[in-house]
Amino acid sequence: MFQGVEVYRGRPILYDCGEFVDDYAVDPALRNDWGLLFGLEVEGGRVRRVALTPLLIDGCQVRRAAGEDLEAIAARIRELSAEMGTEVGGEGHRLWVECGEAQPRRR
Repeated sequence: MFQGVEVYRGRPILYDCGEFVDDYAVDPALRNDWGLLFGLEVEGGRVRRVALTPLLIDGCQVRRAAGEDLEAIAARIRELSAEMGTEVGGEGHRLWVECGEAQPRRR
């Protein structure tokens, strides 16, 4: 069960990504049948963007979420990430988090 994405000093932190397939006993409040596939877009050795693909897990099968499930998953990841100061962009079934430039280390 995903818990949000935080960008700290230009680097993404993915919280509680959990098991990929966890629909043994679906909790209707927690929605452990919802998931995200995380992809990292790397440029010059740094993560520039985290691509998020909303998924629905049913009968140990994983498929891309659509319709109401897609909208609900997008709303949840946006809300959880916003609590950490991270904006989740998106259009259609594509969601993403921009990581931006890393802040220089202080000594």
